[in-house]
Amino acid sequence: MPLSLDTIQVQPSNSSSFTGASGSATLPNGTAAGSTVLIVVSTNSVLMSSPGFTDDSGSQSGNSRVFILRKSNVGAGETSWTLTASAGTFSRWTVYELAGLDPVAPVDVKKTSTTATTSGTSASTGTLPRSTAYDGLVVAAHASYNSVSTTPTTFSADTNGFTEVDEGSADDGVSKAVDLSVSMKTTEVLDTFECAATASATLTGTSSASATIVCYAAEGAKREPNVAHFWGFFPGVSSTPAGLSVGNAGSRYFETVVGVPAITADGLQLTGAASAQSVAAASITTALQAAKAHVTRIRFRLDSLSGDLELATLTDSGGASTVVRYVSASQKIGVKVGTGTEVLSDATVTTGVFYNLDVRAMGTTTARTVDWQLDYGAGPVVQTQATFTAGAVLGSLVPVLGWSAAQTGTVTFAYALFSIIAGHYPLGDWTMVLLKPDPAGTLTLSGTAANFALMASNATGGAWNATTARDSIDEVPPTVGASADGFCQVTAAASDYVEIPMETWQAAPTGNIRAVRMCACGWAASATAATIGFRGWEGSAETILLATVDTNFDNTSTPGWVCQMYRPANGWTQAKLDALAFRVGFSDDATPDIGIHAIYAEVAVQTTATQAMFGTSGDVTVSASYDAVTGGVSGLATATPAERGVTLHYEVNASPTDVAVGAASSDTQVVDAPDHPTVNYVAIYPDPEPTPSS
Repeated sequence: MPLSLDTIQVQPSNSSSFTGASGSATLPNGTAAGSTVLIVVSTNSVLMSSPGFTDDSGSQSGNSRVFILRKSNVGAGETSWTLTASAGTFSRWTVYELAGLDPVAPVDVKKTSTTATTSGTSASTGTLPRSTAYDGLVVAAHASYNSVSTTPTTFSADTNGFTEVDEGSADDGVSKAVDLSVSMKTTEVLDTFECAATASATLTGTSSASATIVCYAAEGAKREPNVAHFWGFFPGVSSTPAGLSVGNAGSRYFETVVGVPAITADGLQLTGAASAQSVAAASITTALQAAKAHVTRIRFRLDSLSGDLELATLTDSGGASTVVRYVSASQKIGVKVGTGTEVLSDATVTTGVFYNLDVRAMGTTTARTVDWQLDYGAGPVVQTQATFTAGAVLGSLVPVLGWSAAQTGTVTFAYALFSIIAGHYPLGDWTMVLLKPDPAGTLTLSGTAANFALMASNATGGAWNATTARDSIDEVPPTVGASADGFCQVTAAASDYVEIPMETWQAAPTGNIRAVRMCACGWAASATAATIGFRGWEGSAETILLATVDTNFDNTSTPGWVCQMYRPANGWTQAKLDALAFRVGFSDDATPDIGIHAIYAEVAVQTTATQAMFGTSGDVTVSASYDAVTGGVSGLATATPAERGVTLHYEVNASPTDVAVGAASSDTQVVDAPDHPTVNYVAIYPDPEPTPSS
């Protein structure tokens, strides 16, 4: 149920003011258990504390200060909360009791600091970063401080669809005043938000303003799966697995490798005989997340077992890593956080079967919780939560697959995904796709052709030829060693590059494109330092994937790799994937010659959900596949019995489409709508009954 200002407010707001170092914010009626209390405050000084509340407003500056304080999951019957400020303070406050906000990870996005204004007749909150929740409440607060008069500067005419819900002022009774204006709006789409308000008087150094804005997520709100990192583990990614951990820190395919991993037709395979076997990714930071979390999805198969076997360690810089392992005594999966009690899966697991594991570790305080579920093949089963009290809040994540001690066993990982947004749990079902350079595409050279050359037999070869270059960088695995081929930049030209159009893949109606990772296998004429850069193009904008740096490429049989997540503005669409191209070059020295053996795009596609719309089995049926996050219709499938046909009618942004589906046939329409409101109407019209013969 989408949030609505008319329904989420449990009781009317209450407002008042206080003078001095402390005061109380109150509601006339006791709170309902589990609701959220927001206290919005305008003051002329620093608000020091409010026990049990979290400050969502960001850092403060200037004479006017505005705070949005939140207490989630309140107890029943609370009516009063202490506000503590500096001596000499006078403050205006408004309290809201709200229902329907996420009690675990309520803050979707917020600003790092408030916006101060000391001139003009308008004050703006500034732009809030793009939201990730598809159902949210955006709260904007404007405050003013007049240092020479008890007449406050007030606000009106809020912009961008915000509705002012409360305004009031306070003064010191002598020569100073503050004002507080609160406005709100609900949202069902991902967007950036800003609210400007007109001031009643010109703002100056003696009459300043401040403003802030926060987007809160609804309980159960779907979140954009902005995958922080993933591995597709495609067959033949490298015939020399050791090369996958060669290159610059943070850009290698695997950040570290222990033992000898193999890339098979089914994914990454780790085999140990009383030995350690593991791969790790680079550190993933949680610094910018309001609700810190490690969210993981792993698809794995136990191939052979001989005792306990560690499967994954989600290393936490906060000192309480999550460990997932096979426990031989019970034949179950065990999950433990820190030195807490290990919890076991509700059912046993066996060899030869792929399982899907979803894990979320959270720690906004030192209290750590790990939610997890296991799909044995018939759908996910929620497991017992693991808990632990750590010495620090959840920190950055280093994902590790495999085991760090000498153990015996074989495990295959089909894929692994990692997010740092709490609301992404569980990540659900995925498909991984490998895209190579388009075999029908034309490589485009921007700059001087003589600055690039072909590579053959592990050395700089002939003059630039776009067709030969394209055909030399599409092998899976890359051709390395003495017969290595590709292309390279041979002369410094920091603005010159080769654009490589990539294959595409139609995601709808069975999937939605979520993430793309560029993987390039590199080469240089010698081990001497040389620079190269990588960028992405998605049809409308260029993104720097790796700035021009020394990538530590070398002309040995163990190549270096550059692997980078590609995040275009506002996420991926089918049109962007269709236009995908990588740009390689930009070298500002090209001494020695430097280039690539091969380049790929690993694509993570989230599986759509399916819902029946019309009909019953044996008759006309219409079902919709839809984006599990946005609710957008990805496709419409129609099936008809032998005795009748129908016309499927649907409207996308009020534009109609009619599709005739004959008797005893089926049809699938690819719609690929970005969100639920885009498909306005779906209907079926049966064919006319045949005219009886006379």
